[in-house]
Amino acid sequence: MKNIIDAYTSLIIRCAKIFLGKSYYHVSQPQGKHFFPNIIEGYFNDFTNKADWTGEIDSEGIPLVVLSNNKRIYFPIAIAQMALVHYEIWLENKQTYNKEYFLRLAHWLKDNQNEEGGWINPWEYLRPSCISNYSAMAQGEAISVMIRAHILTKDISFVDSSYLAFYHMIKPLDEDGCSYYSDHSIYLEEYPETPRSSVLNGWIYAAFGIYDLMLLTNDNEVKRIYQNTINTIERNLGSYDMGYWSYYDLHGVIASPFYHKLHITLLDTLYKTTNIEAFNTYSKKWTNYENNFLSRTKALGMKALQRLKNPGAVTITK
Repeated sequence: MKNIIDAYTSLIIRCAKIFLGKSYYHVSQPQGKHFFPNIIEGYFNDFTNKADWTGEIDSEGIPLVVLSNNKRIYFPIAIAQMALVHYEIWLENKQTYNKEYFLRLAHWLKDNQNEEGGWINPWEYLRPSCISNYSAMAQGEAISVMIRAHILTKDISFVDSSYLAFYHMIKPLDEDGCSYYSDHSIYLEEYPETPRSSVLNGWIYAAFGIYDLMLLTNDNEVKRIYQNTINTIERNLGSYDMGYWSYYDLHGVIASPFYHKLHITLLDTLYKTTNIEAFNTYSKKWTNYENNFLSRTKALGMKALQRLKNPGAVTITK
C-alpha cells in the first residue's frame, strides 16, 4: 500500500511541477538558434532552457540525477544534453567557461564509454520492461556531443568514440544493441524492449547523432543507416497520429503537451534536413491539433487517465 501511495504522491508532485513550469525536464525546447541543414554547428533543438541545473554534481562538476528511490546516478542523456547546452551558449557568447565545461562533459562521455561502445542508463529503475540498459537516444546525443568536441579540439579519439557509439547503437536488440530490424526497416529504440515501443522523440534524437556523424565523415555505411531509419520514420508517422493528438510511442502512450510540442519541433527540423514532405505535413497537422481547444482538452483528459492507471514506481526527482 505504501508503494502505491508513494507512486501517486510522486506523480502529483511531478504533474504540478510541469503545470507550474517548474519541471527541469519539461522546459521549452524550440529549434536550435544555430542549427542549419547540412553543416555541423548548433544542435538541432535548443536545450539552453536547461542551463540552470538544480540537481547534484560530483567533484568534477558532472551532473548527478537523483531518483525517487534516493539513488544517485550518472544519466548519460542528461550529461549529453548539458554538454549541448553549453556548446550552444558558447556559440552565442564565446565565453571560455562554456567551452571548457562543454569539453569536460564531452571528455566524461568519451572516458566513460564502455568496451561495447555504449553508456549505461537507469532503465532498470525507470523502465523495468527494457531488456538492456542501453539507449539509442543516449548513443545519438553522445555522438552529437563528441562530433562537436572533435571539431573544437581536432582530437581524433572523439571520432573513434563516435563510431563505437554508432556501431553499438545499430546492433540488434537481441545482441544488446538499440535497433530493431524488420522488412528492411531500422527502428532506433530509446528503450530497448519487446515488443518494441519506438519512442518517437528518442528515435529522432538517435537519428540526429547519425546525421552528424554522416556529415563529418561522409561514410557510405553511416549514410545508408541514416537514410534507412529516416525512411522508416516517414513510413510510420501515421501510427503516431491519434486523429486529434500524437502518441509518445507505439505502445499507445499518449504524448503529454510537452512531448506533443517537441514532436512538432523535431518533425519540422527533420523536414529541413531531408526535404521529405511527410515531416512537414505532420508537423503542421499536429500544430493544428495543439491549437484546437477541443483536441487539446480531450488529449489532456485522456493523458491524465492514462497516468493515473500507471503512475510509475521510480522517477527522476532532480
